[in-house]
Amino acid sequence: MLNLIETTKDESPIIDTKGIIQGKLGYSVSFEAFDVDKTTKLNLLDFESLNDLIGKHVKLILELKKGGEMPEKYMFQTMCRYHWNDEQFET
Repeated sequence: MLNLIETTKDESPIIDTKGIIQGKLGYSVSFEAFDVDKTTKLNLLDFESLNDLIGKHVKLILELKKGGEMPEKYMFQTMCRYHWNDEQFET
C-alpha cells in the first residue's frame, strides 16, 4: 500500500487560468498514520490495505519542491492552488 501512494520525486504540469501548460511543478507525496489518540505514530508497513486504516488518523504530506520551465512573466508573485477531497488549498 505504501508503495502505491508515496512518491518522492514526481512532476505535474503547471496550468494557467486559460488551461495552457506553462511549466512543470516538482513535488513529493507521503503520509503518516496515527492511532486513535492522534499522537501515537503507526508503522505504515504494518498495514496491507486502506481498509486496515479505518478508525486511524492519516496525515497526507504534499511538498511542493520546485517550479520550472516557466515563462519569465509567471515567475513573479506565483501561487499554487490545488484541490483535494472537495477542498481547495492555496499557497
